[in-house]
Amino acid sequence: IVLTGGPCSGKSSILALLRDRLSKRGMQVVTVPEYATHFFANSDGFQGEWVGTQKEEDLQHIFLRYQMLQEDMFRDFASLNTKTSVLLLDRATLDQKVFTSEEKIWRAALGRSNVTEQQLLERYDMVVHLGTCAKVGEYEWGPGSNNPGRYHSPDEAARVDKVLEGVYKGHKQLRMVPHCKLFEDKVEIVMEYLQDALHVDGLAGKRQRIPVGLRAADRPPPEVLLHAQAFVITSTFLDEAMQSSIRRRVRVPVDRWCAGLRGSEPMDVDSLPRGEQTFEEREAIPEEDYLARRVISEAQYHKIASLARQAGVDRCVLSFQDSAGSHYELFYFRNSSRELVLDFTVGSRLPVWLEAAPEAEVKPHPARHEQDCTAKRERKLARHTTAEAAQEHSQR
Repeated sequence: IVLTGGPCSGKSSILALLRDRLSKRGMQVVTVPEYATHFFANSDGFQGEWVGTQKEEDLQHIFLRYQMLQEDMFRDFASLNTKTSVLLLDRATLDQKVFTSEEKIWRAALGRSNVTEQQLLERYDMVVHLGTCAKVGEYEWGPGSNNPGRYHSPDEAARVDKVLEGVYKGHKQLRMVPHCKLFEDKVEIVMEYLQDALHVDGLAGKRQRIPVGLRAADRPPPEVLLHAQAFVITSTFLDEAMQSSIRRRVRVPVDRWCAGLRGSEPMDVDSLPRGEQTFEEREAIPEEDYLARRVISEAQYHKIASLARQAGVDRCVLSFQDSAGSHYELFYFRNSSRELVLDFTVGSRLPVWLEAAPEAEVKPHPARHEQDCTAKRERKLARHTTAEAAQEHSQR
């Protein structure tokens, strides 16, 4: 699946979200990085005198060969895993055409690689084009903006976005996602497209949270645990307003999740046998009602965490599905009262082995509530959220 679009279209945040949601549903998610950055970030970068010359043709040939090989190698690597795998591409081969100065240079690169545009299109199962906010005057760039490294002007960003529409218009599964005033609305459109394509429940649609209790035991039924996955999600807030944070998600043995719920064993993530890990950097942008997300490396995560003034908060999550395919997440916060909270799609039934806590109040999923803050007013935290748990922990 290709994620494409002009600058400031939300690719990085949506890619991080997709990786998180799909992997929780038992899929292996392989992210294929954007190709040009790999070269430019590890060299003197692009040289202006190359434009329109043989060196630009050579450069485009290098990029095209590299991207095709990278996609092939990531697909081969994904096939080693027994899980269903989804490859998420941060731009793909045809994006390169937009950043080539002349059509003849692009055609030369295609010829040297013995490939056509149609053959490149056929490499992908779906293309999701994310519209840039530059078309509606909400674009920031350059020093002092929310992305100082963004160098395209609003006009240039809008032009790139429009050209990319044309580049991929011949793909039979092209999905156009317009810019939305609320970023969550844009995310919802993307999730609906992928939910339909992958037949995965719970990617789209409104979710809710409710405090619950186990009916007759101190752990979920064996048939649920057999197919469940457990994670410890550590969120560390980097400022008092709780707008900037980093997050680590680690897969852990299901038995350790159960032991942590009973309080019989400490849930020290660093001492547990660990499965896959993902790391994110998050930044709330209240004026856009938007939580920007970016996948970061483990080294970057630990470096930032070592400088944080606040301790991380651990949310211990059991991810499972019922016989109808509905997706549920049952969680508690470590070092708290271990109150169980169920996160599930609005309209889904409560599993029979769970019961709503007395006088439980159903709350909407806090995706927007967690970012509802400004420097001018005290933040009102939604119930059952990581931010609420962090505040309670800091007040002890």
